[in-house]
Amino acid sequence: MPWLIQWLGQRAIPHHFCQLPYTWAPSTVLGVRLALQKAKELPGPKVIVCHSFGGKVALKALSENDLPIDGLIMVAPLYRWPLSKWFPFWKDYVNFEQLKKNCPRIIVIHSKDDNLVPFLNSLELVRKCKEYGIEVEFCVHQTSGHFDPKSHCFELPEVVEAYEKICASS
Repeated sequence: MPWLIQWLGQRAIPHHFCQLPYTWAPSTVLGVRLALQKAKELPGPKVIVCHSFGGKVALKALSENDLPIDGLIMVAPLYRWPLSKWFPFWKDYVNFEQLKKNCPRIIVIHSKDDNLVPFLNSLELVRKCKEYGIEVEFCVHQTSGHFDPKSHCFELPEVVEAYEKICASS
């Protein structure tokens, strides 16, 4: 999300950008852990913004480690993954109790016409978060696809608004 990095830079907001490799390797979770360790050194609120498979990575990292943050913003997040039987490291398991300890607030943004990650993924994730008492906000788009260049919708003012909300409540 280069536009978000630009937005943070224009406002002189300290941030650490971690571009994860496009891979399903377990090392992607290590990348999130290392990014969070680096973020601890920065002043201000700790917020993860992730897209698609990055949602799966963030959920795994936050539900298996003691990595407290102020908020998680998920755009078209992958929660249930049909390939987990071939990639057991990515099994569909989230420790929601640990997630709640690490992350008091989650904002999920998803489009009903996403052709890569089913909209139902986010519905189920939001339901489970509420079930465990995690503060969750759900922003629904009708026709934004997967929020990528193919869908011509990849600059989301909702992400900036969500970031500002989390920072104001931290």
